[in-house]
Amino acid sequence: MLGRELLTPDETRKLDNSECILLIRGCDPIIDKKYNTFAHSRFSETEDGGAAPYIHDRMAAKKQAVQILSEESLDYYKKKKEQGEDVQIVELSFDEIFSYEPIPKKIFSEEELKENQKKRTVEEVRPPKKTEKPVQTEEEKLSELLESHVYNEEQLGEIMLAIGAEISYDKILQMADTKNSAEKMKEIRKKFTKETASD
Repeated sequence: MLGRELLTPDETRKLDNSECILLIRGCDPIIDKKYNTFAHSRFSETEDGGAAPYIHDRMAAKKQAVQILSEESLDYYKKKKEQGEDVQIVELSFDEIFSYEPIPKKIFSEEELKENQKKRTVEEVRPPKKTEKPVQTEEEKLSELLESHVYNEEQLGEIMLAIGAEISYDKILQMADTKNSAEKMKEIRKKFTKETASD
């Protein structure tokens, strides 16, 4: 069948409008269903779907971000520049940076300056902010203790039995001391279990 057309005009007319022919280089032609773009969930985001058209701002594309680099980052970008990539490195001293925007003449009053000069350390000049630590519950203290210390299987078993016996967490914390052996923990657990039962 050399020389035959893919489809004659009559055969093409008989094709359903929902079908199309895909021609892929090196492969046989494929007849497949057309993709309905109007039914796509994100079609409304396109200009044809009613959204505002996308306008490419060429000036915004030309602007490049300025980054303040550490020594390691500077070495990395210098290597990139040597390899021929479009990297621009501008080295500025602290004086040049600070002279870019004028610094107000008086940040402190003269009295404040004298007081600050009397103080010796940074902590005295600028006291550290007091951050209140959230109060930990007994359960959180126990989980932190279990994560930070190494227990053997017998010790962990005693702690689990104590939790199962509904002994209070503060008593379990006393029992869960890493200095206590599994036998010692067992004695303490039994003692606390009796106290819990009597309550």
